[in-house]
Amino acid sequence: MTLSTWRRTGALTALSGLLAGGLVAGVAAPAQAADETPAITGAAWLADQPTNGLLTYEGWFGPDYGLSIDALLALNAVGTEQDTVDDIAAAIGANVEAYTDYSYTMPVDPDGPEGPEGPVDHVHSGRSAQGTAKALVSLQAAGVDVTEIDPDGAGDDEKGPAGDVNDGDINLITRLEALTRDDTGRIVDDAQVDGVFAPSENYAATIGQSFAARALGAANSPEATKAITYLLAQQCAAGFFRAQPTSPDPDSGATETCAAASSPTGDVDASALALLALADLLDKDDQPVVVPLYTQIATAGDKAAAWLKTQQAAAGSFVSDSGPNANSTGLAGWALGAWGAVRATTAHDAAAGRAAVWLRRHQLVNAGPCTTFAAADRGAIALDDLDLADAKNGPIAAADLGRYLRASAQAIPALNYSPEPTQANGVTLPAFARTGTKTVVATARGAAPGDSICLVNGASTNLVAGSASGSASFGVALPAAGVRTVQAYDSTGLLGSAKVTVLGRKVLTLKFAKKVRKGKKQTVKVRGLAAGESVVVKVNGKRVKAGRANASGVFTATFKQTKVGKKRLLVTGQYADLRFAKKTFKVVR
Repeated sequence: MTLSTWRRTGALTALSGLLAGGLVAGVAAPAQAADETPAITGAAWLADQPTNGLLTYEGWFGPDYGLSIDALLALNAVGTEQDTVDDIAAAIGANVEAYTDYSYTMPVDPDGPEGPEGPVDHVHSGRSAQGTAKALVSLQAAGVDVTEIDPDGAGDDEKGPAGDVNDGDINLITRLEALTRDDTGRIVDDAQVDGVFAPSENYAATIGQSFAARALGAANSPEATKAITYLLAQQCAAGFFRAQPTSPDPDSGATETCAAASSPTGDVDASALALLALADLLDKDDQPVVVPLYTQIATAGDKAAAWLKTQQAAAGSFVSDSGPNANSTGLAGWALGAWGAVRATTAHDAAAGRAAVWLRRHQLVNAGPCTTFAAADRGAIALDDLDLADAKNGPIAAADLGRYLRASAQAIPALNYSPEPTQANGVTLPAFARTGTKTVVATARGAAPGDSICLVNGASTNLVAGSASGSASFGVALPAAGVRTVQAYDSTGLLGSAKVTVLGRKVLTLKFAKKVRKGKKQTVKVRGLAAGESVVVKVNGKRVKAGRANASGVFTATFKQTKVGKKRLLVTGQYADLRFAKKTFKVVR
């Protein structure tokens, strides 16, 4: 699970939000027919969350810039909340250095540098390469001129922690280029301790390289070719991308490629974000820096997509170190769908669709009269099964909001690939049940796969997530006698209704001729049946007629008699041991 946070110990907690996985916007639209409802619903909830363009929540020390960028990219991918996209972009531009740059001191270290009065604090400062690349991608997606960003409070000749002079306009492209190695294309943090580069504090990794490759490629930067090539070198033979380079020190002499690495480990999030970057680059196949790399990018993306599909669970989810979760499932599903679209193939539709169904099953959406989730939470996505269960006691608690924000921001774009309904609307329910039966099973169908389905059973309601086929089965409690009617709804309206009639013991009423001449017909009229109840008529143990009662509970049987003698007439209803009538008649010459 990739979060939009990065962590260092102690005072570095305040720098969280720069380096964690984020999202790539602007990739191709779904190739398959999709149900746009869940993505639009999720985007509407997410768009309501920022304050002054930034996301804040309990437990965070201030605006979460990284998560706000994730939200921008998610909303941009859905395409229905442009005003909020613009608001977030404006806020990120105004606070870009608060996001990318840092400066702080660690507590006094007895072994630290000596001052006039003994050991003094270490000063840590720098600029995040991944944060710079991520901010650049988001502002490019929002249509901002990234060569002239004027952050609040920026003044002429003001030096940032990296030592560059800020004349009031920031060029994020040149800043990212300065953080990209000319020899290898690798991005590297400008991480300093007491003014000296500190490799151990360089956290730039494959996720950041993916952002950088996309951003520099979109800008047609002279650094783009090497940045893209370095990203491609992080792909391993199996198709996945490793999460980290071999060493944080770019001058350590350690291998810079996965092919030469020892026992590399696959990472779903890093691979998904790399694939999203490759999809966006391939979608810009007329960009000069992309043209000579087109075949390499296409081959790498095909391999990454194939590997990702091997990591998908049968239910559609993807797993990271925390188990099945919306973040990894969202990134992987989005990447597979985007890659299929840009490659104009349906080969990845099924996998993207299964991921979307799993996410939709974790989206907080009510149906019909089932109001399990708070109205204010409609559209949010739960991280996992536990958070989904907690949300049923909604509204979402303030202490938990950050998890739902993070899950939603990284999962909502994958909902663009949600399958449409495949079955006709309806509810299947046994027409009858015998007295003493406690429950029967009702099956609702016709919802979009994964959509919420509500069953109304008398005064009770039950909300569940629909299956991959858009159906759900419920246990229906029955009365001791009479009719129970149930209705089923999905998030768009009524799916259908059905009723079950509980039948008790009853002696049926028969009207027939006491004597019938040989060769003539006997007519038996049966009353006291339930509408639609099955009926069987037997003479001397042999079935002569069968059918169902009409709407008035009447069934008429006519049959020919060919042998003289006394006849035993037996009529049974739905349950032969409970509902029957026995009579006799004669056949004469």
